[in-house]
Amino acid sequence: IKSDVAYAVFNDTHILTLGEPGTWDLVPDLGDVPSPRWRHTATLLPDSDGVLVFGGLCKGRRFNDTHVFSIEKKEWSIKECAGTPPHPRSHHTANRVDFEAEEESAADHKLIIIGGYGGPGSTRDFYLDLHLLELSTWTWAKVESMKGPVP
Repeated sequence: IKSDVAYAVFNDTHILTLGEPGTWDLVPDLGDVPSPRWRHTATLLPDSDGVLVFGGLCKGRRFNDTHVFSIEKKEWSIKECAGTPPHPRSHHTANRVDFEAEEESAADHKLIIIGGYGGPGSTRDFYLDLHLLELSTWTWAKVESMKGPVP
């Protein structure tokens, strides 16, 4: 299909309010809004008030930054994390995994980043690696050994 419309990558934030009918609202830019990108991931945080955005791509540049959108405040912030984040990437998956609280400890929540396409500097490669972001301490860790076949 041909079109005279130029394509662009945006960093707009929209909120969908469910109901009859559902409505979309554009959120004004507040805080440290992520740069325009696509092929990133957005994951709901355990408190259900935040959405974590990781990675993505724009004009050949891939990202490995971590941004959090506060649903209540409607404001963005950059989340400074300890540890070593995954290499810049797009086309990855991100999933939150919740572990139930045990007798003496609180519930544990982790974000898992798997795979993707990208790399440091100008290198580009397909990844089959796995990284964890510990959400209680905001610390990245790469899982060095895994059991079973790689997907």
